[in-house]
Amino acid sequence: MMSDEEALSKKQGKPVWLIYANCQAAAIAALLPRIGRLSDSVDIKYVFIHSLEERGKGWDTYPASYMDGVTVVWEQVSEAFPAVRAEFHRRLPETARRIRFPAFTAGMIWPFAAPDPRPSKHRPYLYGDSVAARLGLSLAGRRLTDDQIFSEYMALSYKRMPDLDRSLELELAAWQRRDLDSDISVSAYLIENYRKTQLFYERGRITQYPVRYLIDRLLQESLDANAVNVTSVLEDAARLLKYHQGSDNISQPIHPFVADKLKLEWFDPEAVYRWFMHDWTFRDWIVRCVRLAPYVGGNF
Repeated sequence: MMSDEEALSKKQGKPVWLIYANCQAAAIAALLPRIGRLSDSVDIKYVFIHSLEERGKGWDTYPASYMDGVTVVWEQVSEAFPAVRAEFHRRLPETARRIRFPAFTAGMIWPFAAPDPRPSKHRPYLYGDSVAARLGLSLAGRRLTDDQIFSEYMALSYKRMPDLDRSLELELAAWQRRDLDSDISVSAYLIENYRKTQLFYERGRITQYPVRYLIDRLLQESLDANAVNVTSVLEDAARLLKYHQGSDNISQPIHPFVADKLKLEWFDPEAVYRWFMHDWTFRDWIVRCVRLAPYVGGNF
């Protein structure tokens, strides 16, 4: 049996794959160490881009040795936090291989998605609806039933609905533009699948299908950088990802007009959406957004 010292020595001798991305890569970072023959060969690290902007979590909290052993970097490209990204590049070993991949977005499916601007101690609708917030402000002080609120929301949302053909055009252009700055292309995959498969839980959170696609593409790009059995690792990954069902703790409901206009084949008008501890229909969610209702009674 290997001693603790031998195990540590072996672990320290492994090359490191570093993932630098937003929350879309969290599932990837959690899944990779579970691919047996990959974890035998490399260690995985994940740097969540947004956390670096938080007080007490910047680059100055990372030791100089953090980048030791990094041979492959999976870097999600975006325009966010340029100073933080520049420091990231400065710290990378010169010999590290950078493999860039795009951020995923689907703004056309949720045209009203926006943080709720109304004063609230805990900001329960950080992933909110701009029309619901506007309606909530205009209805403040009035006693209305849920049916009346939903009816008013639908009337206002139809009135304020943007040109969805133009929104789709802009999103497709963004997908293709990000591909130009990446080593992994995703626009063709998104264009082919966004209508027939649910790829997003909300405009910036991806389901299991893009996760599977990304892992497969990134592995194929990376495995030749280390002495690992490519075929075996890809087989292990395929078996693991076959059963990955995604993480839908924040799912924003879809306006039925948007689903119809964009021809979303996977849309179910009776569907319920996971919103933290709840499963709500589109109507439930809208009424609660308008009322700025808490998720869990007594906590907000």
